[in-house]
Amino acid sequence: MKERINLLIEKIKFFLSKNYYLHQFYIYIKSRKIPNLTVNKKTKICIEAFPRSGNSWTARVFRHLLDLPPYTDIICHHTHSPHTVRKSLNLNIPTLVIIRNPIDAISSVLLFRKFHTKPLKDMISLQIKKYIFFYSIIKKYSDKIVIIKFEQIFSDFNKVIKKLNNFYGTTFPLIKNLNELSRKLKEEILLNSPNRDDPMRLPIPTKERKVKKAEIINLIKENLEIKKALKLYHKILDKLEG
Repeated sequence: MKERINLLIEKIKFFLSKNYYLHQFYIYIKSRKIPNLTVNKKTKICIEAFPRSGNSWTARVFRHLLDLPPYTDIICHHTHSPHTVRKSLNLNIPTLVIIRNPIDAISSVLLFRKFHTKPLKDMISLQIKKYIFFYSIIKKYSDKIVIIKFEQIFSDFNKVIKKLNNFYGTTFPLIKNLNELSRKLKEEILLNSPNRDDPMRLPIPTKERKVKKAEIINLIKENLEIKKALKLYHKILDKLEG
């Protein structure tokens, strides 16, 4: 019963989130307690992506670069909505969107939100629809924003910064020691993350999640809709690399 209720709630939230004005009203109310959900004229960068696609890591890096505390509207992140990207563009705010392979992103969402129980197949279908909705709109904005692959934020973040600076004319500083910053941020996450005691929800890889994720990935691959999500993913990548 609980799983069915969760599925219904997720479906209602997804339906409402498709409307730009309803979403903006929701963000307006929620941002009173969580300022980083709003984008305004003070915002220096907007970071968006489908959930479990490196949002937390990227926001932490930029907070370090700009010497900012958590939950500040100087960096907008974690709305997981293309409508935020639209508003950011309207305000001429530098915008960074991360894209991750849908199979990896969706399996991580299911584990993080503890949706990896019955009715799993229905929840997988819903998450695929949400992925397609998000990146279908992002694809329309692809010439006006910076899009990067999930893997790049972990392999060489300075390339991400250079791409932003070249595209927008910004002056975000480069990271002097990438390995040292990576070590520092991982320690910070393990010490301060509200999910530090739950290996399924930590915003860094864990052995426990890797094992469980392999089981879910097989179910995602069986869903026919995943082909549409993968096709969209590769279309965006082809445009980035073209």
